[in-house]
Amino acid sequence: MKNAALLVVLLFVLFGCNNSEKKPPKEELSKPLVFRDSLLYADSTTTVPFTGRYKSKAMGQYIEFEVKDGKKNGEFLVFYPNKTLQVSGTVKNDDNVGEWKYYRADGSLESKGFFEAGTANGKWTWYREDGKLYEEGFLVNGQKDGEWKVYKDSNVVWLLLKFKKDVLVDSIDMSKKKLK
Repeated sequence: MKNAALLVVLLFVLFGCNNSEKKPPKEELSKPLVFRDSLLYADSTTTVPFTGRYKSKAMGQYIEFEVKDGKKNGEFLVFYPNKTLQVSGTVKNDDNVGEWKYYRADGSLESKGFFEAGTANGKWTWYREDGKLYEEGFLVNGQKDGEWKVYKDSNVVWLLLKFKKDVLVDSIDMSKKKLK
């Protein structure tokens, strides 16, 4: 019993007497990079292109990305001022590639789609704030192309739209179409 009381007093002395407030760690932002000869450098005098994780804050948003040999390569993230994820994707040799996701400030998924060599190509999907599907279709060279569907709710198509190089060429209001 005496040992237990001594242990409680010792723990109180070690951990309980610290009156300083616990503060979140300071944001470790990177020093600004220098863009020269189409590459990123740690500063204006360095001759070796930068490699590492870069973190910055611009217009209230936080940006993080990987750099290898002076080019963006790897994970690319953008955060809202409240530190909620806004954009996530992958960059290869300074070009957006693969699937990218875009989020609202409340953290809900707004849209997702694919990039090839820096250009939006492939299936793109948009969601309502409640997470239900809103619109989907394909982008070719960054332009709407082919059939796009707009949903009344997640599984009921409201509008069918047909695009050719980002120009609407036809539409059908499915809510007015009678089923046989």
